[in-house]
Amino acid sequence: MVSVEAAGAYRVIKQIATISTKVTGPLNQVLYPEINSLLAVKAFEKVKAAMLKLIVLLAFPSLFVVLLASITIDYWVPAIFTNELLSYKWQIITFLIIHAVATVFTPIHPVFLALGYIKKLFYITLVSNIVLCVTIVLFGSKVELWGVLLAIFLQYLLTVTWKLPLILKKLRQEVNESTALHT
Repeated sequence: MVSVEAAGAYRVIKQIATISTKVTGPLNQVLYPEINSLLAVKAFEKVKAAMLKLIVLLAFPSLFVVLLASITIDYWVPAIFTNELLSYKWQIITFLIIHAVATVFTPIHPVFLALGYIKKLFYITLVSNIVLCVTIVLFGSKVELWGVLLAIFLQYLLTVTWKLPLILKKLRQEVNESTALHT
């Protein structure tokens, strides 16, 4: 869907994404059992508070790293990759921003699973992947890497905006039910 040169730039973008998952992967592995423990003792408010606190805590380093990487992109891209890649500097910066925002919302994924939304996860993944593929097909050939970045953005956006309201609604319901039982 994109030129060979844009495909090369995309591979670099994917490498950057893979490196960042080395940070978020262990976070998911630690959060899932902790969230399950809190849910087992019906500490729904703690789950919500912890999730929101982690979102805020992840926002600062994620956005700082993106700001730093964006400011210094003219130095690190040629040092690590090639000078030719600098022609895709704005696409790389855009991806870094999209990926940083996705990283900020990392805590919602283990919470979503711990709340038992396995079937909904299947549908969310299926729909968001279809949106990704359709957007790449429609826009990849027209605006190349920008079309791919749009597809990635829509996939992340759809996933977060579908999961987060379900999580917050479920936690609110559980808190209300627990409160009603204790009164």
